[in-house]
Amino acid sequence: MEAVLQSLMSGLPILLLHVAVTLAMLAAAVALYVRITPYDEIKLIRDGNVAASVSLGAAILGLGLPLAFTLAGSINVWDIVVWGVVVLLVQLLAYKAGDLILRDLPRRIEDGEIGPALVLAAIKLAVAENPRRPAPQAPSGDLWESETEAWMRPEVGGRQPDMEPDDKVLFNGVVEAKPKDHSSTGTAFAIDRAGLWLTARHVSEGCNEILLQVGRRKGLGARTLVEHPRADVGLLQTRGASRPLPLARVIAGSTRDAHMFGFPKGSPGAVHGRLIGTARTRHTGIWNFSERVSAWTEISRVPDRSGSLGGISGGAVLDPMGRVIGVVQSEFRRRGRVMTALPSTLWDTIGKARHDIAAAEEAAKPVPELTPDDYPRYARRLIRGLRVAKVWCKV
Repeated sequence: MEAVLQSLMSGLPILLLHVAVTLAMLAAAVALYVRITPYDEIKLIRDGNVAASVSLGAAILGLGLPLAFTLAGSINVWDIVVWGVVVLLVQLLAYKAGDLILRDLPRRIEDGEIGPALVLAAIKLAVAENPRRPAPQAPSGDLWESETEAWMRPEVGGRQPDMEPDDKVLFNGVVEAKPKDHSSTGTAFAIDRAGLWLTARHVSEGCNEILLQVGRRKGLGARTLVEHPRADVGLLQTRGASRPLPLARVIAGSTRDAHMFGFPKGSPGAVHGRLIGTARTRHTGIWNFSERVSAWTEISRVPDRSGSLGGISGGAVLDPMGRVIGVVQSEFRRRGRVMTALPSTLWDTIGKARHDIAAAEEAAKPVPELTPDDYPRYARRLIRGLRVAKVWCKV
């Protein structure tokens, strides 16, 4: 109960600030909309003009709904402000479109004509959608079922234990780290043939035994080499590893999309994400620090399963050239947001191991181009080639 209250006290001020900014944006947008339209809606409504009431009511809903969507997935205050301006412009364009279609719309609203007002209201509500999350374009997941997923499911070494995907869920930028009280699964990926694997710190921390699944009922023992003291990134070591993934030093300015590979819900999967920007995650509970992270919105996933991405934590985030630009850390459940470690954090973690991976970085050639159309097939190659592996944490 104490941990819940601590999480609430940490996140509540941020939530209240975001709500206040959203309400202020709604009030400002409505006031500006009323001033820009060529008739005085408030006066007409006070005089009993039903058409003006319908028009203004639809405008308020058209402004409020997208702002509510933005509030639900907001990373910071500027997120709300920028998208608030966007939805206001969309509503003004909707009004102009209605005026062009219906002809002499201002006079007809002032005359109290209900028909044109209802059509205008429909146009305003039709454009009042979530401005942040594009419609998913999920490729088919059939290719996973017969090959990759079938041999990855069985537990390492025999009977299926009581294991759950290791799941990190954000509440307004706050993640509560708890001691492990059950076995769990996550993801790691190879960065050096000498046996170095990057993962999320919370995937491997507190494990009595760590195994990387390398085949049907086959596990490779691993040990924790580095746990970053102020980031959710860890480094595992095994006796050798598959061909490493190349690491980028920074996220290139032209990078818009990336793909994440791992084991959501303990099964092979991949996510296509679009970069929102940088944010800050605060870790509470047994951890007490904050770190800068990359924030992504989910575009699609394969297989196309709904629900949590828990288990993909520790997974590789690759740019269009196939270079690692992050490690998956946490998600905004139901909001389509994924937080990943920055490239600089990965290099800092590697530096703490005092290990030179320059040779591996050179040897790992980037792919020609990783696109939303071919990322499912590339994900299969990564997982079947054991470049991305499932982590079993036994407690």
